[in-house]
Amino acid sequence: MPFYVYKCPSCDNHFEMRREAKQYLSTACCPKCDEECERDYEAESLPTFADGKSAMDSKYPYVSHRLPGTIDAPKTEKGKPIVMSRKHEREIMAKHNYKRD
Repeated sequence: MPFYVYKCPSCDNHFEMRREAKQYLSTACCPKCDEECERDYEAESLPTFADGKSAMDSKYPYVSHRLPGTIDAPKTEKGKPIVMSRKHEREIMAKHNYKRD
């Protein structure tokens, strides 16, 4: 299971939670003040967070504005596909015969 980074709006606490990939949009409760927190995508891109990702992998996950909403990938609330990792990106490209720009 991947780690996701959250930031508390009340006490500015940053914390990581290991969650199922299907819970990528879920909120979490702050362990310090019990306030509901949203994911901190900016902090997840830093190499010190999110399961030791390297700087090369820092762009993942990202929302694709070019891929069609019909591909097999997690989606945002608006139906945009979310590319979870470099491996996931390669799988999508191979399955649909896409090339990088």
